[in-house]
Amino acid sequence: MSFKKLGDYGKIKSGFAFKSEYFQPHGFPVIKIKNVTSGTLTYNNLDCVSLEIKKEAINFLTKPSDILIAMTGANVGKVAVVKNDDPQALINQRVGRFIPKKDCALDTRFIYYLMISNEAHSFFSISAYGSAQPNISGSLIEELPVPDISFLESKAIADILSSLDDKIALNQQINQTLESIAQTLFKSWFIDFDPVKAKMAGRVPKGMDADLLALFPDSFEDSELGPIPKGWKIKKLGSVLTPKKGKVITKQTTQPGNVPVIAGGLGPAYYHSTANVTAPVITVSASGNAGYTNLYHENIWASDCSYINITQTPFVYSIYSFLKSRQTEIFSMQQGAVQPHVYPSDLMRIVMADAPKNIWKKCETIIASLYNKIGENILENKTLTETRDALLPKLLSGEIPVANINSGE
Repeated sequence: MSFKKLGDYGKIKSGFAFKSEYFQPHGFPVIKIKNVTSGTLTYNNLDCVSLEIKKEAINFLTKPSDILIAMTGANVGKVAVVKNDDPQALINQRVGRFIPKKDCALDTRFIYYLMISNEAHSFFSISAYGSAQPNISGSLIEELPVPDISFLESKAIADILSSLDDKIALNQQINQTLESIAQTLFKSWFIDFDPVKAKMAGRVPKGMDADLLALFPDSFEDSELGPIPKGWKIKKLGSVLTPKKGKVITKQTTQPGNVPVIAGGLGPAYYHSTANVTAPVITVSASGNAGYTNLYHENIWASDCSYINITQTPFVYSIYSFLKSRQTEIFSMQQGAVQPHVYPSDLMRIVMADAPKNIWKKCETIIASLYNKIGENILENKTLTETRDALLPKLLSGEIPVANINSGE
């Protein structure tokens, strides 16, 4: 098979050079290298600029199907695509955008799949320069080898891989809905105290039978948190469970494997051969995105984070819902001027209204079924992603003929 270069089909153009003083907590969002992850963009940790600054950078707005690549730092070489329902944002300087030529002879979806392939990742990693802060220039990215195939072939391959991505996206949407249901239930019982209010009004909440309602009291009593259900206790999280500190491991000391290493980021920092915590497990980042709370449905290596699993509480999913309901408070616990941290001792200070164990147990039983389904979908998506990544080289080499897949053979 003959090859051309990515630069034969388009250019990599860097984003706008925002000054550091432009950034603020609220305003118009900016995509930075930290927001470019493998395949998708993260929008839950965005920096923003004012609408006046937006006008200066108006030519750097994202649009659906944009292919973005991180050009600096830990995420260097990671590629993501802007989805149709993604919010519009501006592109920061060290984020590159692929600009196809008007006469581009390949389906741009095929180019995206090529850029997220293992081969491309290796190429970008080798091409990056700088020991302390790896960098890759637009001109080096444009040197990426691209198979010299026809537009129709590239479209056929993109159609096949897109069908897998569509299923992945559907599972992600289902998971968002399931988690929203779980969070809503927890909030109703443990924050808004809806069952108690309903009982006081002489009614049964929708979806709750009389036996379940009987677990809740029919009145409130005063507390330092305000009115709480009668008989409930105000406690610190530390009197209910003890979050544990992970064991820091560096990328250089990891062994090849597929166990996520959870540190200070929004997702796995890298992967290792063994785990030190069994799933399901709650993690709270200690540094970086200090305080970010997440839930993993697979065994992990807990590194620069606090963690909670079945060894500390039988109510892992309910405690996760509780911590997510207090996410803003947890972020505010960051301490340290140079590198803000959130430690297990910080989490233990969180004050909560503690319900009787039978209510915690009932809540856990209900939402566990939701989170178990989420875990199944995540596992399926992992398999679908591996299938997609393995298909590309086989389709390109002809080992799996495109026509056979299209015809269902």
